[in-house]
Amino acid sequence: TGPDTIPLTLEWTDAYERRRVPKAETAAESASYEVEAPKPRPVQMLALEELRRLRDDGERRALVIAATGLGKTYLAAFDSRGFDRVLFVAHREELLNQAADAFAKVRPRDDFGFVVGGRREMDRRLVFASVQSLGAVLAEDPDALAGFDYA
Repeated sequence: TGPDTIPLTLEWTDAYERRRVPKAETAAESASYEVEAPKPRPVQMLALEELRRLRDDGERRALVIAATGLGKTYLAAFDSRGFDRVLFVAHREELLNQAADAFAKVRPRDDFGFVVGGRREMDRRLVFASVQSLGAVLAEDPDALAGFDYA
């Protein structure tokens, strides 16, 4: 401690709290806190163009292979924007939660649910399912995937 320091005490913080006048936030400042939806990276844009070309050629299935960290989950979210109902399948709940976060940023107005553990939220626009739980659902109801546009 030197001559320019003041000990931080409960009395000092109480006094500060009483004299502090918070700055009023303007509408422009509050709007600056809104999170802008992510945009595809150049490598994702190339993949999206190729997926679009494949669909235009009549293909209904495609496989994307990309290195870790290139944004395959966000790519799926970007690519799914033209579809009403989406099923995202992964083998671990952690991956489903990460995918739901990415899809929520790209498709913020869509509701989403999970099919994992005891949850069976198949009636949502975006459904994130574990392989094991989805298998159990399909064993009970083979038509459970009817109505999904993108899986």
